[in-house]
Formats: sequence, structure tokens, C-alpha cells
Amino acid sequence: MTKEVCFRCGSDFVRSGCGTGYGIDKNGHKICYNCCGELDKQELDSLKIGGKGVVFYLTSKTKDLGWCKSTTYEVVNWPGTMRFNAACKEGHHNFAGVRRDVWFSYNKKLFHGIQYGNNSELCYIKRVKA
Repeated sequence: MTKEVCFRCGSDFVRSGCGTGYGIDKNGHKICYNCCGELDKQELDSLKIGGKGVVFYLTSKTKDLGWCKSTTYEVVNWPGTMRFNAACKEGHHNFAGVRRDVWFSYNKKLFHGIQYGNNSELCYIKRVKA
């Protein structure tokens, strides 16, 4: 059995849960989760205003405070190595039923994401003017 290591940093792949410990970059190279996060950071940093194409996940947590419920939202990359707290506005969508618009910042840049329906966590990200 050959030992597999990250193409970018040379570290061993660390399996967690049911994950493989690696992702595959645009060139087909196996890279560790930390390097996946670094590539995602580079992709966000390189987006021009109005530029889109980055897909993350929108997750939410609801806490019952007794007298009300509080929901917080996070935008997360695939392996979970990048997380951003997000402001969320929920509205209606004619086909998916619900549309969630989220806003978050990274490196003093503002981003907007859209997630459609309750059966997907995919969040389509673009950079917007601050």
C-alpha cells in the first residue's frame, strides 16, 4: 500500500468521520483539507466585484431561548476549514419555495450568497460593493 500525501504541502491525509481526508483540485491533484481551505481563500480574494462562481454551503443553528428562537447562519466551505458568520434574509421563491440571501465579509471584502429551497445547502457566492 502506497502512502498518499497532499500534492501542495506534502502532509499525510487525515481521515475524519466518513471523509477521505482529501479533496481534488481543478487539476485533479489530491490535496488535504487545509489546502482546500487555502485554495478557497485564494478564490475569494481573487473575485472582482460582481464576480461569481464560488459555491459554499449555508448552515444554520436554531437555539430555543424559551421566550423566542434565535437562528444563526454560517457560510462554510466543503471540508469545513473556512467558516463565516452571515447575516440572512429569508424570502419566497416561485419554484424552490424559499430563497435565503446571506452577506458576509472576508479580508475587508463583502460577499453575497443565495441558497434556494430547504433541500439543499448549496450557497452561490459573488463579491459585491461594500
